[in-house]
Amino acid sequence: MHFCCNAVSLDRDIVLPEGAPKLVASLTSRGYTCHQLPMTEFLKAGGACKCLTMFMPQRDQISDE
Repeated sequence: MHFCCNAVSLDRDIVLPEGAPKLVASLTSRGYTCHQLPMTEFLKAGGACKCLTMFMPQRDQISDE
């Protein structure tokens, strides 16, 4: 199990765990750039690339009035 759907996409760049050559080939043929990372230790704990991100919601800018 490689948790390949546990990936992070930023425009046309995709960060995903290494070990899914068919998926990488398919995505690359569709114009994506894949960045495969060794995630073995995180996979042992049940997580992968997406689990290592921090969601930073956008806030409206506060105006000084």
